[in-house]
Amino acid sequence: MAAEKAEMDALKKECDGLRAQIEAARKAVNDGSMTAAASGVASVGRVQLKLRKTLKGHLAKIYAMHWSADSRQMVSASQDGKLLIWDCFTGNKVGLHGIYLGQLIRTPSGLKTPDLCLCPLPVIVSCLWDLETGKQKVIFTNHIGDCMSLALSPDMSTFISGACDSLAKLWDVREGSCKQTFSGHTSDINAISFFQSGNAIITGSDDCQCKMYDLRADQEVICYQDSSLNAGVTSLAVSSSGRLIFAGYDDFNCHIWDSLKGEKVGVLSGHDNRVSCTGVPDDGMGVCTGSWDSFLKLWN
Repeated sequence: MAAEKAEMDALKKECDGLRAQIEAARKAVNDGSMTAAASGVASVGRVQLKLRKTLKGHLAKIYAMHWSADSRQMVSASQDGKLLIWDCFTGNKVGLHGIYLGQLIRTPSGLKTPDLCLCPLPVIVSCLWDLETGKQKVIFTNHIGDCMSLALSPDMSTFISGACDSLAKLWDVREGSCKQTFSGHTSDINAISFFQSGNAIITGSDDCQCKMYDLRADQEVICYQDSSLNAGVTSLAVSSSGRLIFAGYDDFNCHIWDSLKGEKVGVLSGHDNRVSCTGVPDDGMGVCTGSWDSFLKLWN
């Protein structure tokens, strides 16, 4: 028993040493900061969006939503076991399915069923499923905590995952292997998203922080944090331009960040419970927030 403990301690010490070497190598090539690079960029000013519609139809907590490719229809999933399809121009429900979903990933063709589906699971793995056969094709194993969120890259060749081990990982869909690991958070990563360029990702955590990581630099480039904001991040969406980040928090609000300056530039208030999901349509003309209060809200 003593020998096993000594071996474990030695392995842990070796891992800590390797981790320190990796961080040192990253810092050695870090020749600038986002703050310095964006110093000459004009501020976006105060962002004030108006509430346009409140969509009512779910009877329990809303967990996920996604826009269709036409930027008009939207699908939402709730703890009430229903999957609702909405016409966001009229605010009416146009479809209802009696299934339960925890997270939704939209296909390029809209809200149609894809051939393959990536799913985060409340265990340390993610799975790629063939929806025609109902069988697992690939199991992605590398996290040491429950996988909480996934996002598919714009070219659909890679995806990123966030987990309770406070790490974000980049995966190759075809090879089934982990290509990069990003550290820096000190608690669960609940939300994760790609920027449209596919070269950077944004993460949101229970440590009250959002972080941007550059895949080419292989490291964090900026952190979004407000000392007066003591609430975990629950959801994320990036504007079409990439300049604004819409982050849902446990304080029942969606806070808006300037992605270049790292400044909080607005807040969307109106929900009575946790903002569990956020989404920006492809036309970039607004944002939707969904909450545990069972309502969806449309803003622009």
